[in-house]
Amino acid sequence: YVLESNSKAYFKVSDGVLRMLTPEDGRPPEEWDDSAGTYGDLISFSPAQEPEPDGEEESGEGQSPVPATVTVQNIPGTPLPATGGIGSLPFTLLGGLLLLTGAAVLIHRRKTSSTR
Repeated sequence: YVLESNSKAYFKVSDGVLRMLTPEDGRPPEEWDDSAGTYGDLISFSPAQEPEPDGEEESGEGQSPVPATVTVQNIPGTPLPATGGIGSLPFTLLGGLLLLTGAAVLIHRRKTSSTR
């Protein structure tokens, strides 16, 4: 799950399972809906860290913060449908064959009716 720019995502871990929270205005985070998604069993978590100022810079400006990292065990969901199949080539060939057969029958009928 990747967030863009300064977006925020809220997660909670309960019984070793990571769940995404849906923020709800006027309600404390403990009461937010956690049915937005279950992302699997929590394996590891590393919280975000602000850059520490070194001796040269006053407030750590210019250094990037270290983002939070969450590792979860993958839980496969519903199997995806098989796509692709046999493709369109057999249908294209069959349509072409029918077209040629119809043209041949038409030409044959015109020749036989004009010779009578």
